[in-house]
Amino acid sequence: ELFEKALADDPDSASGHLYLGVCLGKEGQSEPAVKHLLRAKELAPRNIGEVNAYEELYKVYRDLDRNDEALAALRERVAVDKFAFDPAVRLGKLALAGKKPELAAWAAWQAVKVDPFRVEPHLVWGEAAERLKDLATAEREWRLAALAAATNADARLGWARALLALGRKPEAKRADPAFFIGNMIP
Repeated sequence: ELFEKALADDPDSASGHLYLGVCLGKEGQSEPAVKHLLRAKELAPRNIGEVNAYEELYKVYRDLDRNDEALAALRERVAVDKFAFDPAVRLGKLALAGKKPELAAWAAWQAVKVDPFRVEPHLVWGEAAERLKDLATAEREWRLAALAAATNADARLGWARALLALGRKPEAKRADPAFFIGNMIP
């Protein structure tokens, strides 16, 4: 009610639309929430503060099971904020879960540009590249993940799998010996 009054006084208030959208979303009034959040995004497209239209749209769309629109909102958020490491990694993981490896690879690249030394984006990119049958990229990303976190079993396994797919069996055995023992590969 407070935000509705504020919008009556100033219909172009980005924060009014944003916070009304947030409140409506929390009350389960999803369609009106989307309308206000889209307007907030239109009025202040660079607002990437702690509460922002992109993240809130993602949540509302997700709650409505409109997953493509949810991913699109999160993708826009990452595109607007060049330092959005955590949202980029989250987008990559969600894209993988949604069987969208191209989007996952893009999101991982955005995160790597922010911090190339953290393991998470390399794990996402390795898996995305593997699904895209880009074995050279998959091998590189799994290797970088394994180097960034030597004890990460997923990274070592992915690296070995990529090396094996590339026909580099001796290297694959060194990357993850447990993979070969567990799968009875000579």
